[in-house]
Amino acid sequence: MHEQRGTFNGIDTCNVIDHGRFDQYSILRFEAEARSIFNRPDINVLLTQLSDQKVITKDQAYNMQQ
Repeated sequence: MHEQRGTFNGIDTCNVIDHGRFDQYSILRFEAEARSIFNRPDINVLLTQLSDQKVITKDQAYNMQQ
Protein backbone atom coordinates (compact mmCIF):
# COMPACT_ATOMS: atom_id res chain seq x y z
CA MET A 1 0.00 0.00 0.00
CA HIS A 2 1.48 3.32 -0.99
CA GLU A 3 -1.17 5.71 0.19
CA GLN A 4 -4.55 5.45 1.83
CA ARG A 5 -6.75 8.29 2.98
CA GLY A 6 -9.98 7.79 4.79
CA THR A 7 -12.62 9.44 6.89
CA PHE A 8 -15.55 8.13 8.86
CA ASN A 9 -17.37 7.94 5.50
CA GLY A 10 -14.82 5.52 4.04
CA ILE A 11 -11.68 5.42 1.93
CA ASP A 12 -11.02 8.32 -0.44
CA THR A 13 -7.70 7.39 -2.05
CA CYS A 14 -6.00 4.05 -2.32
CA ASN A 15 -2.93 3.22 -4.41
CA VAL A 16 -1.82 -0.41 -4.53
CA ILE A 17 1.80 -1.15 -5.38
CA ASP A 18 3.79 -4.36 -5.61
CA HIS A 19 6.35 -3.61 -2.91
CA GLY A 20 6.11 -2.50 0.68
CA ARG A 21 6.81 -3.34 4.31
CA PHE A 22 4.16 -5.94 5.01
CA ASP A 23 6.40 -8.02 7.29
CA GLN A 24 5.31 -6.08 10.39
CA TYR A 25 2.06 -6.93 12.16
CA SER A 26 -0.45 -4.11 12.47
CA ILE A 27 -3.89 -4.64 14.01
CA LEU A 28 -5.19 -1.65 12.02
CA ARG A 29 -3.95 -3.15 8.74
CA PHE A 30 -5.29 -6.57 9.71
CA GLU A 31 -8.76 -5.17 10.48
CA ALA A 32 -8.82 -3.10 7.27
CA GLU A 33 -7.82 -6.15 5.21
CA ALA A 34 -10.50 -8.26 6.90
CA ARG A 35 -13.21 -5.69 6.16
CA SER A 36 -12.08 -5.35 2.55
CA ILE A 37 -12.01 -9.10 1.95
CA PHE A 38 -15.41 -9.58 3.61
CA ASN A 39 -17.17 -6.75 1.74
CA ARG A 40 -15.48 -6.80 -1.67
CA PRO A 41 -16.17 -9.68 -4.08
CA ASP A 42 -13.50 -8.31 -6.44
CA ILE A 43 -10.83 -8.74 -3.76
CA ASN A 44 -11.99 -12.32 -3.20
CA VAL A 45 -11.58 -12.93 -6.94
CA LEU A 46 -8.08 -11.43 -6.75
CA LEU A 47 -7.18 -13.80 -3.90
CA THR A 48 -8.36 -16.73 -6.01
CA GLN A 49 -6.31 -15.51 -8.98
CA LEU A 50 -3.21 -15.10 -6.82
CA SER A 51 -3.56 -18.63 -5.48
CA ASP A 52 -4.16 -20.04 -8.99
CA GLN A 53 -1.00 -18.27 -10.18
CA LYS A 54 0.85 -19.64 -7.12
CA VAL A 55 1.73 -16.16 -5.84
CA ILE A 56 0.14 -17.23 -2.54
CA THR A 57 -0.90 -20.69 -1.45
CA LYS A 58 -4.49 -21.86 -1.53
CA ASP A 59 -4.32 -22.17 2.26
CA GLN A 60 -3.25 -18.53 2.58
CA ALA A 61 -6.12 -17.39 0.37
CA TYR A 62 -8.60 -19.54 2.31
CA ASN A 63 -7.32 -18.27 5.67
CA MET A 64 -7.58 -14.66 4.54
CA GLN A 65 -11.15 -15.23 3.35
CA GLN A 66 -12.12 -16.83 6.65
